[in-house]
Amino acid sequence: MTSDLRPVAGLAMLVAAAGCAPTYAHVETASLASKDGLRCRGHFVWQDRVDHAFVVMHGTGTRSNAFVPPAFESLIAERPVLFATFDRPGVSAPFGDPDEVTRDPEALEAVTQDHVLACADSAAQWIRERFGAEPALHLRGHSEGALIALRLYERLGLNPTRAQQIRSLILSGTPLEPFDTIVKRQLEDVVAQQDGGAVRDAVASCDWPTMQTALGVSCRYLDDAARQPTGFDAFRALAALRAPARIFVFHGTADWNAPVAPVRELERWAAGGPLHLEVRYYEGGHTGPPPEARRALQAVLQRVTEP
Repeated sequence: MTSDLRPVAGLAMLVAAAGCAPTYAHVETASLASKDGLRCRGHFVWQDRVDHAFVVMHGTGTRSNAFVPPAFESLIAERPVLFATFDRPGVSAPFGDPDEVTRDPEALEAVTQDHVLACADSAAQWIRERFGAEPALHLRGHSEGALIALRLYERLGLNPTRAQQIRSLILSGTPLEPFDTIVKRQLEDVVAQQDGGAVRDAVASCDWPTMQTALGVSCRYLDDAARQPTGFDAFRALAALRAPARIFVFHGTADWNAPVAPVRELERWAAGGPLHLEVRYYEGGHTGPPPEARRALQAVLQRVTEP
């Protein structure tokens, strides 16, 4: 889950700045395996040499991620970095034109977090097959994408060869609460903003056409996500593995979708433990961080890709 269970039209995401698009030496789109026969469209962007590769995972919803966010535009221009992202099964758009999105309702209804995790794993595997084990791998996730990044690191951590490739996790808007708690709060907000319970009724009856428009996720997704470990559980699993990668958590103190209190608890719990965790707070909500937070993120991207 869980970016923002608000109407799909209102889902906030980073949009490439208007104007002349940057020129990249290499842009490749690949069909990546998910699970249950579904596939996702992956996008890979780099210049020449690749010393670092970022797999970037966004939140829920049915918009396309077929673009390079501004923070990575400058990073690709300055460092030997590969940028990789993907759309969930049932969503596709030409790279650089995410507004030209097409959607397959049948595929989208089947999507769960496990399908998104499989897409992320396939993107990491594409990088490994193309460039070998030499590039350092970094996982960047926001909201649901932060949960997927944590689970992907845990999965790869069980394979010592692949685990050694991962150097950092850079997370924001990280949900740590039980999923049912998050969904209940977000549904109450949707109901308050819309027509007095129609969305709640749609969830109760698994009315997929209404859920697709209002939430961008199906009952299958919600039921599956409720059975998954919490974000806090994912950190516990990484601590048990003594995961060596640096973990950077950015979080808004006014984040309503993923409240800050559990993040502060995480920071206290992790102090003195095996995780290399750094938490950066900023004044703001779940999306649209202020300029100082964007600069701090840019500084971390520069830091983890230093020669």
